[in-house]
Amino acid sequence: MMNNLFNIKNTALPKDVRLLLNLGQVDNFSLKLFKCANFFNKDKPEDSVDISTLIESKKVIKPAFYVKKYKTGKKFDEQEWYLNVTIHDFNTDDLKYCQFQTKLSVEGLCSKHEAIPLTTDWRLAIGIGNASVFENGITLHHIYGFPYLPASSIKGITNHYAHDMLKDENENEKLGGNKVTKKDYNDIFGTEKNEGKIIFFDAYPQELANNSVQPDIMNNHYQDYYTEGKAPADWLSPNPVLFLTLKDVAFTFYIGIKKDADAQLLEKTKSWLESALKEKGIGAKTAVGYGYIK
Repeated sequence: MMNNLFNIKNTALPKDVRLLLNLGQVDNFSLKLFKCANFFNKDKPEDSVDISTLIESKKVIKPAFYVKKYKTGKKFDEQEWYLNVTIHDFNTDDLKYCQFQTKLSVEGLCSKHEAIPLTTDWRLAIGIGNASVFENGITLHHIYGFPYLPASSIKGITNHYAHDMLKDENENEKLGGNKVTKKDYNDIFGTEKNEGKIIFFDAYPQELANNSVQPDIMNNHYQDYYTEGKAPADWLSPNPVLFLTLKDVAFTFYIGIKKDADAQLLEKTKSWLESALKEKGIGAKTAVGYGYIK
């Protein structure tokens, strides 16, 4: 059973701000997640609490994606888990506006461009290392609050893929007409003396449902072993660490070529980008299956 526990009263915001926001709804997911993080009394997580009272009484409080409440007389596997802020209805108009502005930028800056629609193969963890009160972050638009893929990340993984192909001659030969050459690599990504001729743009989701952002878990089974040097025994309690992911989300990737450049570079970049996303993935935890595009 999952209930959304988000309550403005459970934030660490100044009292006057909490009273003001309580009159309305926090509709920006970034603000809701990072600035309005909910804190809970570990003894009664389901109760609304006055954060200032808890701080003054020095009770144990912590921010959480999930908090759990054990039912009296119930088995361990019948505990109730309560959702904090991961259920959210994203503003469709804001998303469409960013998509429209990106298209205008692409058409204005580039003589030719490609719009590449691709969907995540499973889960995507982007920006997990970003600063957050939850210790694990997620990349969200700094104004509108919805998740997206920054152009720097897209260009970075494409660069990484092409660089690996340059080093691996056997794999490079398999690319045929899209083979990575040093000249094409330098023309696309630039050098210390010359800037690259391909522009990478932020990739926005085509649409977002209220369950597109989902929590996932890393489970440290032997915390005492790593922190205190105790034996990694079966009686040690797991220490679940939760983080947010995107699941089954379709993106539109835009790349464009500058007006004085060879148009053939655009086709090569598109091929390298698609191969990079399908073979290497993007974001965190790609070694265990996250971040791949189908």
